[in-house]
Amino acid sequence: MQKLRGNDVMDKVLKVAKLNIKDMIRRMIMFYLVISFVLMFFANIGQYGDIFLPAVMDIMTFMFLIECASNTFKKKFYFTQSNNISRNTFVKGIVVSIVPISIIMAVVDFAINRAVNVFIKAPTVYDMIFTSGRNLSSVQERLNWIQDGSLGAIVGSILFSFAFYCLAYATGLIPGVISCRCSEKAQLGFSFMWVASIWIWLSIGNKFDILGKIKMLTWSGFSIAILYLVTISMLILGCFKLIKKAQCAK
Repeated sequence: MQKLRGNDVMDKVLKVAKLNIKDMIRRMIMFYLVISFVLMFFANIGQYGDIFLPAVMDIMTFMFLIECASNTFKKKFYFTQSNNISRNTFVKGIVVSIVPISIIMAVVDFAINRAVNVFIKAPTVYDMIFTSGRNLSSVQERLNWIQDGSLGAIVGSILFSFAFYCLAYATGLIPGVISCRCSEKAQLGFSFMWVASIWIWLSIGNKFDILGKIKMLTWSGFSIAILYLVTISMLILGCFKLIKKAQCAK
């Protein structure tokens, strides 16, 4: 009896995960269509001079995943409740879906970034921390940088992006649960505060070289992996705690 109940819970977890993955695939198609047009524009003007877009794919995908995750609870909460799916099972299903979603986007982003770098200079976050991207130089006012094409760099870049995007989705779940209880006006204000906090972070980061200080503290891949694991675990645990009291506002 207990085994059957466990199988029933797992089926519901996978049902939620499958639902979220299908929804995300539709969003990803639209996202990559828009991104492709933007990058094609920069690639076209790149023939007239060096275009430098550091971490452009990483940042856009990170923000896209945060936004998608924050909307997850509002759009799917009532569906799961009407299908007799518990709150914990719902969160577990969303957490399970993070893995395939992040893998897909990490691979697609890698392919797009490698293609774009034929025309412009667009080092990823991984390039700027672990490979030749951290040694960018200028020769006669032209950027002198060639992306690392070794197997280690390829595998490392995909794995780093995968962990980075898992962190993004897990981060977006927290404001998603909080805004789930708010009215539309409160959600709009919350979104404005979220965008403002990102803008402030980028402004402070450029002024005080926060990224450079982080690189000094977390230079090894092992330390970054531990940092990701701990942060993602804390965010997911926070979701389980918050979802117990969530009452989505219609």
